[in-house]
Amino acid sequence: MSTVICYLSKRGTTEYCAKRLADLIDDSVEIVDVRKNPVGPDWSACDTVILGVPIYGGDIEREFKQFVRENWRYIMAKRLALFICGMLEKKSEAEIKTAYPEQLLRRAFLTENFGGRVYQDKLGFFERIAFRMVTKIKEDYSNLSEEKIAAFAERVNAARSAAAEGSGDGAGSKADSGDEAANKPKTSEKEIL
Repeated sequence: MSTVICYLSKRGTTEYCAKRLADLIDDSVEIVDVRKNPVGPDWSACDTVILGVPIYGGDIEREFKQFVRENWRYIMAKRLALFICGMLEKKSEAEIKTAYPEQLLRRAFLTENFGGRVYQDKLGFFERIAFRMVTKIKEDYSNLSEEKIAAFAERVNAARSAAAEGSGDGAGSKADSGDEAANKPKTSEKEIL
């Protein structure tokens, strides 16, 4: 089995993080850009799913919400890790809760905010004004953490190794049990995102 990283990127930072994770994970990794492939991967070919999304203005893109809704039962049946790219480190926990529904957060064995980066010349006129007003930052800025990306990949590798050895760390235990009832979502689609 393999790992799939499903991400959405607006300015390239989340895509960069997805590719860095793929390089660091000791497994075959499929990277799925949700914008280019809204259907998703071959879910039967993977046992670990990593979702990644940027936070802009305290929320995530509608396309990512739709992707998660449409693939809910597949995502919930896998070992799951979640990351966001967000500039507000002090609000990491709140932003993760904004990005992902409670059911996904409970299912995930790992969540992280890798930070973010902004290149002023890539922002539109109104985005630049809003960004500067909110953050007081008027230059290119990055708080992207390579250390957090590496630590995240290490934890994914450890969880995969533990599951392969049969000891597990609780990650993916419902999905691995073969219990069909455990793999069915407990909420309606309206409640998801």
